[in-house]
Amino acid sequence: MRNRDFTDENFDTLRKVFDLGQPGQFPDDQIAINDQGEARYNVTAQNGRVVLVFPKPISIAGLSVKAARSLSRLLAQRANEAAAQARKK
Repeated sequence: MRNRDFTDENFDTLRKVFDLGQPGQFPDDQIAINDQGEARYNVTAQNGRVVLVFPKPISIAGLSVKAARSLSRLLAQRANEAAAQARKK
């Protein structure tokens, strides 16, 4: 997928489908003055690719150690699923 494939409407739809919520919560404290707070995300495998879906464009993401390790495991799982999808094609 390319960035140009997504419009504001696409992001609204993805936010609803994946229940990504709204930013503004700070579960691990604010890390910078311009920190907009928590942004829930979803990681999925589609058409042989790993896709990360965020509620809006994200330029920087700060993760706790626990969250980073969890994301790492989830990415590996989804990569395995994407590889299996690609082999079926």
